Amino acid sequence: MSSSQIYEQHYRRLDASIPLRAQRWIPIAREGLKALVGFRAFLGLIAIGWLPVFGRLVQVYFTTRFPEARRVVPVDDKLFFDFMAMQLPWMLLMSAYAGAGLIANDMRTGGLLLYLSRPLTLVDYILGKFSILFASLSMVTLIPGVVLFLGARSLAPDVLGDAAHLLLLPKIIGFSLVMILPTIGLVLVMSALARNPRFAGLGFFFVFVGTTVAQGIAWQATRSPYAGLASIQACMRRVGEWIFQVKPTRMTAALPAEWALLVLVLLALGCFYVLKTRVRAVEVVK
Repeated sequence: MSSSQIYEQHYRRLDASIPLRAQRWIPIAREGLKALVGFRAFLGLIAIGWLPVFGRLVQVYFTTRFPEARRVVPVDDKLFFDFMAMQLPWMLLMSAYAGAGLIANDMRTGGLLLYLSRPLTLVDYILGKFSILFASLSMVTLIPGVVLFLGARSLAPDVLGDAAHLLLLPKIIGFSLVMILPTIGLVLVMSALARNPRFAGLGFFFVFVGTTVAQGIAWQATRSPYAGLASIQACMRRVGEWIFQVKPTRMTAALPAEWALLVLVLLALGCFYVLKTRVRAVEVVK
């Protein structure tokens, strides 16, 4: 039996000279979406959110068969704006269902430590969670709006077939982003502040609905057009009216669209700043 010498090996720091992989957030987004698709409630919300698309397409079809109906329900920018505005309730339900537990569950179960023990940066983690919500909310806002435009264009080529109406597509995309981005920031902040997904969802609805109530109170007290700046929903609607160039409502008629857009931008930036301070990640020095 041969004997071999055993040498003592001291601790040596790992020289991580190999560069990190790009798109490190993709596995987080992929696994999160895969888990959501496995729930029937998630698929049910998507199905319900798509029902108005078929209703609007039937409306467009009847206007092509009966041209006199266009006087009552014209196929123009307002049709698409009203459709996008009516998708807001489904977007809120989808936000609470798909986003309330994204960070809260990780903080409650200790999964956040598992995530951050990997070579991930803070941006990787937040971007992965952001992508899950962006894909989920797009399924009830952006994608249905684009499908409605393409379907209406094929059903009514005499009305929407010219090149000028192609501007409706960037308008739909722009209004969808105005609705989606602040909502994602708000729901992720609520998920990071609460360890319970139910509390996070209730907090999200409380803030969103509470700002609308605050707008009503401010309007009754001051009759100022700037009262709409207190409501997230009013700011979204006013920016949408400006994008589609439709007649604003009485509550938003005198509200400057630039101020409403500024409020939404500041809300989104503020939410992601809170996320940065709430979620502590292990930054990897490249």
